[in-house]
Amino acid sequence: MAEPKTSNSTDSTLCKMKRQRYTAAQVVAALMKAHGIQAVAAKILGCDRSTVENYIHRYATCAEAAKAGREGILDLAESKLFLNIQAGQQRAVEFTLSRIGRARGYGDRLDIGIDDAIERELARLAVSREKEVSRTAPDDRDAE
Repeated sequence: MAEPKTSNSTDSTLCKMKRQRYTAAQVVAALMKAHGIQAVAAKILGCDRSTVENYIHRYATCAEAAKAGREGILDLAESKLFLNIQAGQQRAVEFTLSRIGRARGYGDRLDIGIDDAIERELARLAVSREKEVSRTAPDDRDAE
């Protein structure tokens, strides 16, 4: 007669822990090939995007690969923008001035800098005005 299997603490601990399907190096390679785009890296590996995201949070090398890939995309986009500016494309010029040229007064909106002292004084005056209005407002009890 066969004896029933007994579980010990080691077996239950192993069951609770998930076995890693990929090495950090494999995820790094996929991220580099995918230029840091997690969904593409997941497709390369044949896993869920959340798996790649977990590796990025768990391993610094994976996080660095994802960041480096994204930086590469930005570098490429900036170089294309620069070529379009050189070619005289008005939209590229306007875009660059509205984003990078803000410090020189270009942009879609007006940015006004107010220093901290003025901001504190305006807040103090607003509170003072509220108190004054509440003191001079007729009391609801007087109307009865």
